[in-house]
Amino acid sequence: MNRVKFSWAITGTVLVADEICKILIAYFFPTLLVKNLGLPFGIPLPASTVTSRPNFFIFWALTVALLIFILTAGKFFRANRTALSLILGGALSNLADRALLGYVRDYIHLGIGTVNLADVAVWIGIGMLLFNIKNPNPNSEDQTPNKQQ
Repeated sequence: MNRVKFSWAITGTVLVADEICKILIAYFFPTLLVKNLGLPFGIPLPASTVTSRPNFFIFWALTVALLIFILTAGKFFRANRTALSLILGGALSNLADRALLGYVRDYIHLGIGTVNLADVAVWIGIGMLLFNIKNPNPNSEDQTPNKQQ
């Protein structure tokens, strides 16, 4: 499987796994589900024009389009496809909830807030990006070798 297909497989797996978890938890453990109208950990969204329904979807559509572009372009982005795929899969899953239900279904209670598998994937992807920025892989095939002159 080539790297682009693998990246899309990761994105799809995160999206489907999170939605399946939400369905199963809603059916078997409905008291665990939390309707999150805000950000991860239940942080409320600020009252602004971005949070109005039409502007919210335009904002998220542009964000997802940017992530798709990033996933398919550039050396840095090719080297970080896995991280970006995790972020995109999580974003799409939460966006689907927000578009269909008006809120995101969270079910992992952490004590400081409640999140879902999509949020976890996003945070893992962000952590991977930060690690890769701080510790670039010198052996990556996406790096241009130094030319001796």
